[in-house]
Amino acid sequence: MDDEAEMPQRASYASALTLEWSRKIASAAAFIFVTPQYNWGYPAALKKTRSTTSTANGPTSRS
Repeated sequence: MDDEAEMPQRASYASALTLEWSRKIASAAAFIFVTPQYNWGYPAALKKTRSTTSTANGPTSRS
């Protein structure tokens, strides 16, 4: 999913896997992430995913 050419906020995915994952995530009402604690925070990979797939008004909507 890190090999997409466009920014995630644009939801213009080339990979079928990324598109499928995006649709599955967009259909959920909520998420629970269980991760190890790292320096009193969550892991960098989760932080990057959260920040690149969110907008100022919440998660991006994808159809």
